[in-house]
Amino acid sequence: MRNNPVNLGDPTGLAPGDPYASALDAAVDWQNHYNPTSIKQNKEYLGAVYKKDDRYYSTEGVRRSSTGGSANFTLAKGAIPTADLHTHGAYSRTDHRGLEVRTDKIDDDADSDNFSPNDRRDSQDRNRPMMIGTPSGNYKIYNPQSGNTSVVKPYVPKITPPAQSPSSAGCAKEKNKDC
Repeated sequence: MRNNPVNLGDPTGLAPGDPYASALDAAVDWQNHYNPTSIKQNKEYLGAVYKKDDRYYSTEGVRRSSTGGSANFTLAKGAIPTADLHTHGAYSRTDHRGLEVRTDKIDDDADSDNFSPNDRRDSQDRNRPMMIGTPSGNYKIYNPQSGNTSVVKPYVPKITPPAQSPSSAGCAKEKNKDC
């Protein structure tokens, strides 16, 4: 985790799963981690944001198989899923042999900077927002209630650590070894 990488098991502070005050911050953190890899590998990654104990977290990303499909994530007891996440890889097209090859935005067959009809349907079926990472580097959010899409520019979200109990906070402040 970014606030204390040595003691909390995330030396770089870049891996998903850190606690955030909002679902948007957790989703952007996930996209910051997986979208560059997705573009480089031209593979889609799937994930989710969930709420537990008044904080938002993201799951690890799962690479989508070549046959497509979705992933089911096992969440901790008491966790509530709040958003779905995935990436769209690089701009690509199908060549004369039927193989998917990299291309530029103009020749992109999949309209990779936008939600597919399946993306929208999945979001509506689950009644949860969906965020995609696009080859352009922007993130987009689809709201199933309104049907609207918004663009989110990448940013570095601030981690919101769980609140300390008054007794442990006092111990840390006083450096009391008897706590």
